[in-house]
Amino acid sequence: MKAFLRGCNLWNVVETDPELAPLRENATPAQVNKYEENIAKRYRALSFIHSTVSESVFSRIIGSETAKQAWDKLEDEFLGFARSKQIRLQHLRREFEFLRMKEN
Repeated sequence: MKAFLRGCNLWNVVETDPELAPLRENATPAQVNKYEENIAKRYRALSFIHSTVSESVFSRIIGSETAKQAWDKLEDEFLGFARSKQIRLQHLRREFEFLRMKEN
């Protein structure tokens, strides 16, 4: 997903969640366009994240208002899952070694 967002030039929006300065009343058309483009990027990034996850995962990130919030939730959940799998694997290896030693 990170590669996809980078390819769409949206990773910076997810990674940094830049704060948008409010438009001034006397903003030029170029400034208005840039502001609207930045807002659209934020929503596009969040929409891409929403559309690429499964329904069960989507239900966990639906409350996220920004792409960064959604990404952080995904990172917390799935990195935590990977860590628990790694710990379980280490435990099984130790158990296996113990059984091998017991046989000898």
